[in-house]
Amino acid sequence: MYHKLTISLFLVLFVSLSAVSQDTTKITWRDRLFGGGAFGLQIGTITSIEVSPQVGYRLTSRLAGGMGIKYEFLKDSREPFPYKTHIYGGSVFSSLVLWKDMLSEGTSLMAHIEDEVLSLDKKYFYDGSSGRFALNSFLVGGGIRQRIGRRSYYNILILWNLNQTNLSPNQNPVFKLTFQF
Repeated sequence: MYHKLTISLFLVLFVSLSAVSQDTTKITWRDRLFGGGAFGLQIGTITSIEVSPQVGYRLTSRLAGGMGIKYEFLKDSREPFPYKTHIYGGSVFSSLVLWKDMLSEGTSLMAHIEDEVLSLDKKYFYDGSSGRFALNSFLVGGGIRQRIGRRSYYNILILWNLNQTNLSPNQNPVFKLTFQF
């Protein structure tokens, strides 16, 4: 599981470093740093509260990479097996702008890859026993990036989990709305 995360990180860095040599724009390393992430909220029979902060580095004007952590509280009140659980983990990601100013200025088409490892409760996601297990998801896809400030964006992504199983908490396709500042 961790070897997949390490391999993914090296792939992201290899692609990123080759792209850095092609960018001649001079900006400081602080200008290249970004933070952001996602927040999710669903209240009802199924309640989900998710916080997923991210930090990253813009390697070029089109290529960025980074890492994030995730925490989700999940409660399902449906009978006959109601439950409450906590999901947490981390990820590494890379995104590449394929077509800048596609529909209008500030709107871009982008590709995205992400390797996510989540810790899930065996009682609800595996075999009913106590303890936790790690589940690796390799997400690939793309979406739209919309600029909302000089260095701020929101991304609407549609991703596919290439190693989805019946244990995966999210089914394909996976929709994400993230922010970068």
